[in-house]
Amino acid sequence: MAGCPAIAADALARAPRQGQRAQRVERWHKTFKSTALRPAARTSIDDARRVTADFVEHYNARRLHSAIGYIAPNDNFAGREAEIVTERDRKLEAASDLRRRLARQHLCSLAPRLTARRSPSGASMSSPASTAGQCMRQ
Repeated sequence: MAGCPAIAADALARAPRQGQRAQRVERWHKTFKSTALRPAARTSIDDARRVTADFVEHYNARRLHSAIGYIAPNDNFAGREAEIVTERDRKLEAASDLRRRLARQHLCSLAPRLTARRSPSGASMSSPASTAGQCMRQ
């Protein structure tokens, strides 16, 4: 099949009853047109080529694809999926630990006000000092 010299792309031949391939190609073109080509009128063929090259580089090297585990296709193709997932899990665990620590600090800062309340019998429930000590130990 003849290629399109304007964007240096070849038409993809597809086997009978392989409709999903055509759907993927059509979806790619829709995304390309709506995000790169149409937002600003292209003034020259060189401008269109530059925009196309930038979009293809973004689509393959930086954009995270949900179908392949939110990994860029170039990283997936190069076999870096396990490394990326491990690093992502490490970052998520660190963020979770930070949120727990910050929540604990916030609760400890509220402890003196909470412990100053009286029990129904009128006695103080616990002293702020003991509550602060508990917060520091955690």
